[in-house]
Amino acid sequence: EKESLRWVDGVMSSVFRDMASAGEGEDTPQQWLVLDGCMGGEWASMVERTLHDGGELMLSSQERVRKTSNMRTIFECDTLAHASPSLVSHGSVLCMSEDDVGWSGHVRSWLTKVPEQHKSALLGRMLDNGKDDLIPSALQMLTTECSFIATVNQNSLVHAVTSLLTATQGFRGGEQHDGGGSSSLAQTGTTLNVQAVAPLDIFQSASALRTLCFALAWGLGAMLKNESRPKFSAWLRTVGESFKADTRSAWAGLPTTGLVWDYFPQEVDGGGFCEWRSWADAVPEWRYMWSGTEDFDTVVVPTARV
Repeated sequence: EKESLRWVDGVMSSVFRDMASAGEGEDTPQQWLVLDGCMGGEWASMVERTLHDGGELMLSSQERVRKTSNMRTIFECDTLAHASPSLVSHGSVLCMSEDDVGWSGHVRSWLTKVPEQHKSALLGRMLDNGKDDLIPSALQMLTTECSFIATVNQNSLVHAVTSLLTATQGFRGGEQHDGGGSSSLAQTGTTLNVQAVAPLDIFQSASALRTLCFALAWGLGAMLKNESRPKFSAWLRTVGESFKADTRSAWAGLPTTGLVWDYFPQEVDGGGFCEWRSWADAVPEWRYMWSGTEDFDTVVVPTARV
């Protein structure tokens, strides 16, 4: 702190200190410090000292935080360019290619946890069936025509899509509900074939597709550069033409003005049907009421972007 001239822990030192203060022994579980991202040359040598047996973290304040025997460190990085030979020799190196791991396994696992199996059938046809290969087409388009503000991999993008779908009311896991029909799941290689006995009606299809569209827009395109956003928005609006006739009309409900990120699906009257609503229309009315104690420059005014 500049005013008091006291040292304040950062993220790394705070986590390391909390793990070390837990103690060690048979009753203390193994603790894993996962460092995800590019390895910086500035702090790589500092972390290297913690990899030794009885190693310690040397802080800028000259304080030393000793590592316990049940603490382990994992580096998840794209390159070892800034790692010294000493750092590499103190651990094991596991190389996992993005192409070897793939995203289809995660999607197959997620689809089996969708509460209503008829929804699983709908999303299965569109996510991972090889016939209406929505995700591969989207990833191909993003790779060839768009650019991101930061380095991303396909696995994390697809994981973001399924996480957003899980966070919505219609696709939360847990208790299985009877949707009036049943479906069978058959896994063949890297493809999930889903056959539904009772398909969704047009209103259920529209809600599922709009929720999926929302998840695709934010899961795949949230980190796009500004110049790439109109391209992906236009692609997402027109991609429904490649689907079957029973889903095409439901998908066409996406508004044609603005970008896809300007809208979100909202349930209507609690009936399970979702319609598109603009973020701008969802901003509540706000009036500034001065209490006499708050500063005007600290007031946050809600807008469509805040």
